[in-house]
Amino acid sequence: MKGWKKKTAWFLLFILMAVTLGACNGEEEGTAPEGKYQDGEYVASAPGHEGPIELKVIVKDQDIHSIEVVDHNETPVLTDPAFEKIISAMEEHKTTNVDTVTGATLTSLGIIRAARNALLEAGGDEDLFQEGEVEKSGFYGQTPRIGKSLCGCEGFAKRRGKGS
Repeated sequence: MKGWKKKTAWFLLFILMAVTLGACNGEEEGTAPEGKYQDGEYVASAPGHEGPIELKVIVKDQDIHSIEVVDHNETPVLTDPAFEKIISAMEEHKTTNVDTVTGATLTSLGIIRAARNALLEAGGDEDLFQEGEVEKSGFYGQTPRIGKSLCGCEGFAKRRGKGS
């Protein structure tokens, strides 16, 4: 009886060591995997606020080299800052894990998704998109604060006898 307990303990210890050593893959934590993408030009699209956003992502040296807008139907005055800031942040930081631009959230998400779709065509992996911290792409502007006088509430309150 004593022999089987000792053999079982050694067997479990061996399994535990094998699992622990198998989890170590030799890469340092926080390092980017080599050869993320295949070099080339990849065109993909994703839904934006006013329709599909189509981008061309150029991969060079197995990483994001540049991103060009092929086509979109977004409102230029409202969304130009999103295109400029998000694409600039993705090119600079070599990642699609960037922040959206205030005031153009749906367009921002469309830009990011289109770039990710292109990188999937380049052999990318969904897990790569979640690595690292979110890079700030900048803000379009702050949400305007609407005072009582701008929305007409002050005048309404005075007519009802409740305003100052």
